[in-house]
Amino acid sequence: MAEEILDKFDAHALMFEQGEVKRSCTLFFARTRIVVAIPEGINPKVGIAVLIGFGLVLAGMLLMNVALFIAGLAATFSISVFLVLVNSVVQYRSGRRMKRLSLDEILREGKGNFEIPYQDVVKVVHATVKRHEAYGLSRFFLPSFPATTHLIDFVTPKGKYVFMVEGIDALRIIELIRPSVPERIEEKESEG
Repeated sequence: MAEEILDKFDAHALMFEQGEVKRSCTLFFARTRIVVAIPEGINPKVGIAVLIGFGLVLAGMLLMNVALFIAGLAATFSISVFLVLVNSVVQYRSGRRMKRLSLDEILREGKGNFEIPYQDVVKVVHATVKRHEAYGLSRFFLPSFPATTHLIDFVTPKGKYVFMVEGIDALRIIELIRPSVPERIEEKESEG
């Protein structure tokens, strides 16, 4: 019999071992563990096509050939846009497919998927970070409103797992894990 999924939430995992990369993921909560599913995109080796286009740009510059330079720019731009779109579609479909699988199937499905057993959790930190900055040109011309980010850190002997979630989801996640790790939950609020 498959383990029952109590709830699932879309989130972003902060991957510190990859240079603090933010990856979309889905958190599946069960009675004994959390399974994290990170949808996979296209193979990064396909990016070699962009390098070939960039090589055409450089060759056009070195040979002072305007046609080759423009062809290289056009190829690099169109290949890049195409790969980004294809990668988005592949990740979206992979994420939707994983939401229909059992927890064990999710773990087998992707090499980046992993589980966090509640028995391994040393501490859970729910941090509410209020930021007062705006991004882009609007910060110069328009007033910015404070933005709130909810971070949930699961600290285990193997490492620290940090997830960014929506406010209402953060509260629901804390309520889901409270029966399993009640004395290990810590609440924080800070200005960022």
